[in-house]
Amino acid sequence: MLDTLPLPRGQYTQLRMSPDGRRLAVQQRMPVGGWQIVMLDLETGVTQRLPFEGDVKVFPAAWGAGGQEMLVGIFHPAANRFLEARLYRFATASWETVTGPMGSYMVTSPDGQDVAYSDFRTGELFYRSLRDSDTHTPIPGQGFAASYSPDGQWLAWGGTNGGVLVSPMPPTGATYTVTDRGQQPLWTADGSRLLYRDGRRFYEATVDGRGGPAAFQSGRPRLIAEGSFLRTLGWTHTIGRDGRLAALISAPGDATRELGVITGFDHDLRRRAPSQRDP
Repeated sequence: MLDTLPLPRGQYTQLRMSPDGRRLAVQQRMPVGGWQIVMLDLETGVTQRLPFEGDVKVFPAAWGAGGQEMLVGIFHPAANRFLEARLYRFATASWETVTGPMGSYMVTSPDGQDVAYSDFRTGELFYRSLRDSDTHTPIPGQGFAASYSPDGQWLAWGGTNGGVLVSPMPPTGATYTVTDRGQQPLWTADGSRLLYRDGRRFYEATVDGRGGPAAFQSGRPRLIAEGSFLRTLGWTHTIGRDGRLAALISAPGDATRELGVITGFDHDLRRRAPSQRDP
């Protein structure tokens, strides 16, 4: 079942679901220029905008542990470079600049202590403490759009070679290939599956990291959804703890976009999905 979210058609990207699955943060390009972050309460339909000024591209990078903070990335389009990251605290409506090295596709660990990110030019992966800016540690492999497993023990990302890879955290040097075609992987709430996009199709693969860094296993991917899903460089989908999948959909006949939520992801789509991956 596909529902349209109560947001007007527009230029959206960078979808990020809150840890409790109640709020959705998106980046919106304004008709007169500039960008803003809009948060939608999925239960009430009420929207909230994060206050931010300046001719920069601001995007919701990741929710902090408990959903009380949001890590925001700031990019300067004219200079084509990443400027900085800031933390927005909802309780005090205040900003804090995050010092030290940072990059694109930032994602925080489940406990809110670490952040992983990519060099947007090379795809080199790093992670560091969100509070300590002195050092950052390379992650083996190259790619974008990483995500932590719910227990924080694994990191998945879309590799520059076109596949989905997984590495233990902290890194040991080992990497595991889940699929040779896919981008923007996300873990389900119980950590048993990885959801990822391949063009206009969504797939899932079972994963098992309970045996530790040397015993990671993944199952054969299978198709779960196909449609007019939008393809952009930023995050185009996100998944909630209840299994709802929010994805950007191309509006026919023009360049606008709308947001849709697949409410039956865990049950209806899995029931109707084919048993094998399409060629």
